[in-house]
Amino acid sequence: MKRLLIEYQVFLSRVEEIRNFLTQITKNSHVERIQDVFKDEDKEIAEYAIFLKALTSSKLVYNAIIISLYGCFENYFDKLLSVYIEILTENKKTYDDLPKKFKDKYRAKFGDFLTNPQRFSGLELDLTNEITNYHKLLQSDLSGTVNKYFVLSHSGNLRVNEIFSLMRDLGIDNAKDLVLDLPIFKSYYIKNGMDDIEYNAKRARKTDEFFYPIECLIEQRNSVAHSWNVDDRITLREINDVIVPFIIMFCDCVYRVCVLDAFSLNLNCETFKNEEPLKVFRNHIVCMNNQNHKISRGDYILYSSDDNMKIARIEKIQKEGKDILFVSDEQSDDIGLQLDTTIKQSDKLKMVINSI
Repeated sequence: MKRLLIEYQVFLSRVEEIRNFLTQITKNSHVERIQDVFKDEDKEIAEYAIFLKALTSSKLVYNAIIISLYGCFENYFDKLLSVYIEILTENKKTYDDLPKKFKDKYRAKFGDFLTNPQRFSGLELDLTNEITNYHKLLQSDLSGTVNKYFVLSHSGNLRVNEIFSLMRDLGIDNAKDLVLDLPIFKSYYIKNGMDDIEYNAKRARKTDEFFYPIECLIEQRNSVAHSWNVDDRITLREINDVIVPFIIMFCDCVYRVCVLDAFSLNLNCETFKNEEPLKVFRNHIVCMNNQNHKISRGDYILYSSDDNMKIARIEKIQKEGKDILFVSDEQSDDIGLQLDTTIKQSDKLKMVINSI
């Protein structure tokens, strides 16, 4: 379970680099102050300030940001779903236990490889090894014999519906519905001015309008890739204020969906005693005993609610009325956790996924 979180954390660190860069180069007011201070004292610094200001409209900078951001996005899903395949195969005993769509796609891609190996030339696949591994797979030897490319291959850009299709191939059915049903997804739109009636109406239609920021990024990426000059490019501020926050939230949602499904594959991974909270306040604060498990701010906690599994991020930890960053696994303490989703008194605590 921690392996999935590691991939999300790597993604976050990369996106934060891009976000920090965007924040710095859009501080034109600071640049203008530098110009004013040094215009009569140091011409080189004044000229450098002019250069910094020009970065906000530079085609080179814009193209680099778009390519980097999309590359970060696509790489995240390649890595996340690759780890999910590892968890899936580790928790299935036989080939027949694997999801049907998984087996169907694997067989189809393996057949493509056998009949058109030249199409796979960039992957350095060995024909003999792949045949041997596929034979082992059919014999239910699931350890190290799965070629993840055969399942995760996709054509063109990694659009949202392509992501959901890949998840369906891995046995995560209705991935789109699962994402739309997550409280943090709805909360994102409510915080950005959409009321409940409008959200619920769009949710009922399963509209792709919800994912416009990602589609916008992909269209910009295509324009950049095929033409140096992008006529309809969006502003750097819009990238920083709209595109990046949405992508972070969406990638968090997909991470949570993968975790919940992975948990269902291996119920033996529970770390708590399936107990109810000691107390719940305002539907977001849960009082519990850490049961000698390390819990840190930023960790994720799983719990069952009315026979449904839920996942929440821990935003704050309190012990004896004071905010703390973590509670050690060397002690057993009553603590309060502020979660980013709701929890009820009757819910059952399952496990915590440590972020550090």
